[in-house]
Amino acid sequence: MAQRLVADGFAVLLADVQRDPLAGGEPTDELIKRAGGSAEFVRADVSLHEDCERLVALAVERHGGLHVLVNNAAIAGAHSKPLLQTAEEDWDKVMAVNLRGPYMLSQAAIRQMLTQPLRGDSRGRIVNITSQYGMVASPGNFAYAVLPVPYRTTPEQPTMQSLRDPITVVRPFPTALDPFTCTRYEHADFARAAHALGVRYIGVCCGAGPHYIRSVAEALGRTPPASRYPPDMSKHAFLGTEPTLKHENQEYAERL
Repeated sequence: MAQRLVADGFAVLLADVQRDPLAGGEPTDELIKRAGGSAEFVRADVSLHEDCERLVALAVERHGGLHVLVNNAAIAGAHSKPLLQTAEEDWDKVMAVNLRGPYMLSQAAIRQMLTQPLRGDSRGRIVNITSQYGMVASPGNFAYAVLPVPYRTTPEQPTMQSLRDPITVVRPFPTALDPFTCTRYEHADFARAAHALGVRYIGVCCGAGPHYIRSVAEALGRTPPASRYPPDMSKHAFLGTEPTLKHENQEYAERL
């Protein structure tokens, strides 16, 4: 992500609690600088409010503004345990980084972006990166998996990785999950049910489409720009109710 932003002309600040990649290899800032790009590593912990504020201030100091924020920090590791073994400390640590971190960084970033002049149709962009565990829980990873699953899993096939095509018995993960996706109406029903329970942060993870996000927003009483393009079935060639529809089409619809 950082290398792509630099390729698009951005200078980047790379914030993490450690500079060296966990999987090994060279630090990302070194790779970028060796290729001629502008990158700086900043040691920071996004679970700390003061670090989030400091990162935004540093971006403004170094580059005169903040135009893109990428929330990509997450932890699991030693805190990944089954439900009955998950201690309050495990839950709090995961939530502090994976949920509170993006909230605090986004808040600080938006506060800054609102002071910046428009560039096209915005004053800045925020990219929130999540995980496939946002769609389905993983055994032994309770605190990390607290978002809804948008796929029709079953007790026998409890994860998107374990789903099987009912005809071919072939596992569709990861390239052919489309037939297992919930509809926009199911997304809307879930959003309403979650909101009624007091949940105020609702999203759609991997596999999300604009129509899902629009359905969730509209179910919660919002009117996003995409609401200008709702599916208007009254104009459907066969199933519509418009008086201008051809009579033979409507007759055909009765036989469907």
